[in-house]
Amino acid sequence: MKSTLATVDKPRKARPRDSAATKAKILECAVGEFAERGYDGARIERIVDAAGVNVSLAYQYFGSKEQMFLAVMEHIYGVMRTNHRDIEVRGLDPVAAMERLVRNTFRIFVKHPEIIGLLNSENVHRGKHIAKSPYIQSLYNPLLDTIGAVLRSGVDKGVFRTDCDAQDLFISLNGMGYFLLSNQYTLSVILGRNLSNAKALKRHEEHIVAVVLGYLRR
Repeated sequence: MKSTLATVDKPRKARPRDSAATKAKILECAVGEFAERGYDGARIERIVDAAGVNVSLAYQYFGSKEQMFLAVMEHIYGVMRTNHRDIEVRGLDPVAAMERLVRNTFRIFVKHPEIIGLLNSENVHRGKHIAKSPYIQSLYNPLLDTIGAVLRSGVDKGVFRTDCDAQDLFISLNGMGYFLLSNQYTLSVILGRNLSNAKALKRHEEHIVAVVLGYLRR
């Protein structure tokens, strides 16, 4: 005889949360929020809504808005350093190595436009957040060493001028790409041409390569 009692559904067990994936998702959403609105305009509530988590979990992972922003900046500086790919140029002919560094540096900003907003925001705050990160401060020593080694190789082979400083060149490499992309809309209006399309970006990349190599050649 069949039981007339209704079958009671057993409560489903909650799926265990993948903490690493959840933290990564929060960080991804934080990158977008801080890049678009800056440190002052960003809101934790929008970040957690986009990530599909609650506020308490975000604070559990990151501690505070400032610590979350610092985590975002450490992440984005890590992305930049990975994309410099300076290890790949070691051992190349100095001219080829320098050209590769120029192109890689410019393409970082093209590929990751969120970097522009984040750097703009941190410069408004005079770099006070990243000053608290020994990780960020140590990231660029290997790149500067590579630039210096390429310059010395070029001098030894008689193809580069002897008075170029690695730090000065590093600033120029970043400045020529960063300025176009951070001001592309105002410049497009002023100059009356689209500076955001693929053709314009390629043209500017070739210009930067020509300027840098033209300056360095003896």
